[in-house]
Amino acid sequence: MNEPSKRQRKPCTAYSHIMRMMLFTRHLCSSSCASKISKIPSRYKKVAVSQAQQALTDYLHATRCLPYAFADQIAKNSFLSLSNLIAKLGSFSPSTFSKTFDKFLRYNPINEFEFFFESIGIHHTHLPALLPHNKFFFSEDGSLLDAACALSEFGFPWDRLGLLYMESSSVFSMSASDLKGRLCWFKRYGFSNVQVVGICFAFPFVFGGEEGQLGSEIDGLLTSLKLVFLDFDLAGSVEGNVEAWHEVCRKIKVFYDLNGDKGFGENAVTMKILSHLHGSSSELQQRFDCLLHSGIEFSKLSKLVRIRPKILSQSHEIIEKKINFLCKEMGSSIELLDTFPAFLCFDLENRIKPRYRFHMWAIEKGLCTKNYSIASMIATSDKNFVARTFKIHPAAPKHWFEQFYLRKLLV
Repeated sequence: MNEPSKRQRKPCTAYSHIMRMMLFTRHLCSSSCASKISKIPSRYKKVAVSQAQQALTDYLHATRCLPYAFADQIAKNSFLSLSNLIAKLGSFSPSTFSKTFDKFLRYNPINEFEFFFESIGIHHTHLPALLPHNKFFFSEDGSLLDAACALSEFGFPWDRLGLLYMESSSVFSMSASDLKGRLCWFKRYGFSNVQVVGICFAFPFVFGGEEGQLGSEIDGLLTSLKLVFLDFDLAGSVEGNVEAWHEVCRKIKVFYDLNGDKGFGENAVTMKILSHLHGSSSELQQRFDCLLHSGIEFSKLSKLVRIRPKILSQSHEIIEKKINFLCKEMGSSIELLDTFPAFLCFDLENRIKPRYRFHMWAIEKGLCTKNYSIASMIATSDKNFVARTFKIHPAAPKHWFEQFYLRKLLV
């Protein structure tokens, strides 16, 4: 198996960074807005912002001819840009603020792209590089707003469209009819709207041409996802909303990036448990990176994760501790995981350490001459392990339970 090429996909870590930046935007905007409208007495700020949002909605709808629903989305989700406008009004009067703001909009055209990009969740620090030169109005652009409206009508949350834009801005250069046709084409695989949205957020390359370079890869991905979502009923264990399906698709993307174009749909049972893995997609990626940095080759690690995906259900700190114990105290090497990947699935404190240290004690005392493999030490059931200790010495089980067996029995 080859490592996925840089051309095909962006690392999940970069995607997670975009996600964190977009979420952080809301925090920054709230604090920045407070400073921008500091001239407004605190008891009037909420009302003033609400009036300004409504005025902007009416302006975009009535004057700029935007559909009301989308004008409202832009006005409600562009707090920083709106605060900048409010700050330009100068002194504040609660009795005249609404009319003053209306008049300001009539005689001072706004940069509609600035409000739009903020409203879809893009961090304000990215705006200067995204704003088109010498353009202020949506009417000067052939597709941006129409594409966003088409996506929103299908079910994409307006304030998260920035995720898609930052990953694949070319999507917003498509005509509304082409976008609608592409989304309907996805649904022919049997997906619901929220499932399609989750897929598109996690795998934006699906918007590539049907007959283009990625055509076969797109079909392969969607066929595999159909197998996982529908044939193996992953949908039955996932909440029916965009947020839940987006997160499931992001988890799948971690595995997809490991497996390249194949391997992905061949282990549907493994894919089915993705929704039960503990941790977000970014945490899964962090844990995979931890294993990679421990010295495991990429191809071997990809195979290991496919065989034992639950390895990624534990924190990277626990993974590091297990690998350190394996290599330093047990004196083994990381290559052990090639033949015994389940080692990383066993509890370190309650299984691995006590069993290994018991065997070392038995050898030191001359009670055991057989050199058991690590797999035999760790993977043997509790019942068989105790039976083995009795064969070593009749008193060994008592010593095991009193000195090494740390698990608390249920009362």
